Amino acid sequence: AQVLALDHSELGLSYTISSSWARADSRFHALFSARAELLEAGMAETYQRLGHVLCHEPSYLEAHAGQLEAAVAAAPRTLAPLAASAARVRMLLDHDRLADLPRIAAPVQVIAAAGDILTPPELSEAITTAISGAKHVTVPGAHFHPLADPEGFATIIRRFIAEADNKHHDL
Repeated sequence: AQVLALDHSELGLSYTISSSWARADSRFHALFSARAELLEAGMAETYQRLGHVLCHEPSYLEAHAGQLEAAVAAAPRTLAPLAASAARVRMLLDHDRLADLPRIAAPVQVIAAAGDILTPPELSEAITTAISGAKHVTVPGAHFHPLADPEGFATIIRRFIAEADNKHHDL
């Protein structure tokens, strides 16, 4: 959403940025480098299992244990080629648009999950601070909060779109 709003602003009237970052900090670099190293070492199952722990709340892990364990078993196939998956993870380290964000003129909503270990709320808060007038919403849950509460997530987005649309018509 950041890239679209900055580089292709004609494509959207408003933007929601959820569980994101604009510039990787040292913690993010350490975590994502370690995740890439797991893939480069051929440890697809470990990468997938760690991803579940980092991205889901404990209650979601319990409720979906069978499905998540099947994803772990399938990881060597679904993440193949592992070198490409590792390169994708490393690519995330290069994302740095923080200095560009003040150029975004469209309405922006930034959603952060209070328990997000993968992209902690502070990273989302930096996005909110950088974009004039951005709305910040904190939700309960972890990185994959939209999977845990799809209706709640959809409600937040619908509400924001309606507010942005009303402001657009008021102009």
